[in-house]
Amino acid sequence: RTKIYSRDRNLWHISHEGGELESPANAPPEDVWMMTADPTAAPDTPQEISVGFVAGSGTDGFNDASGATAQFNKPTGLAIDANGYVFVANLLGPNVRMIAPDGVVTTLLSTGLTEPLGVAVHPTSGDVYVTEFRAHKVLAFQTSPSAPTASPTAPTLPALTWRAGDGTQDHSDGSLLAAALEAPYHLAFDVGGDIVVAEPTRLRRITILGRADTFVGNGINAHTPGMRLRASLGGATGVAVDPAGTMFVAEFTVCVVSE
Repeated sequence: RTKIYSRDRNLWHISHEGGELESPANAPPEDVWMMTADPTAAPDTPQEISVGFVAGSGTDGFNDASGATAQFNKPTGLAIDANGYVFVANLLGPNVRMIAPDGVVTTLLSTGLTEPLGVAVHPTSGDVYVTEFRAHKVLAFQTSPSAPTASPTAPTLPALTWRAGDGTQDHSDGSLLAAALEAPYHLAFDVGGDIVVAEPTRLRRITILGRADTFVGNGINAHTPGMRLRASLGGATGVAVDPAGTMFVAEFTVCVVSE
């Protein structure tokens, strides 16, 4: 055969498919590098990345077990603590599950949850924070005071100590119980220790002083850069903060990541 691959080429790139490339386990042969150098021949040292399997059977369900025997039901949020424990917001559990470094899955939180969508773990205290999407709340499960430990491999089981949001789907700033949140998605910590929560058209900030305020966004579902409260966000679903304090926002509706 003179033509092994199917090639799609334009001004900016060329892609190949077919032949030994059909298996992701095979490294691409030298003749596919037509517009760039083979990475192994490039100046930088090549880096190989392995994608591993942590836990889950691949079918919906509920089972606290190890590896592929464990079951989840629509996991939607992830966080990891300083000791390597992975926390999973299990939307239709509804619960928060925990994967230990040895692969054992346990249920960490379930009481009082309805639709946990996002989860974050404080990097030093181990406190767990959960967004309740349809209940329009953020729940804080803090390790002091704490409940009994869930299993011998688990860190201290946190207890529900406070919540932000009065449970109505609305937008109003104020104290934790008086403020109204609107379908909170994911959340992250900023460099000052405040919690930043992604809502569809805003970023809200829950401060260490016990308030929920609007941080970014004017309530219009669109992507319009501008000063904090004049900017528009188009379906903010994810948020992350780097060590320098720069904030990144995933805007689902407009397919944009903003800084």
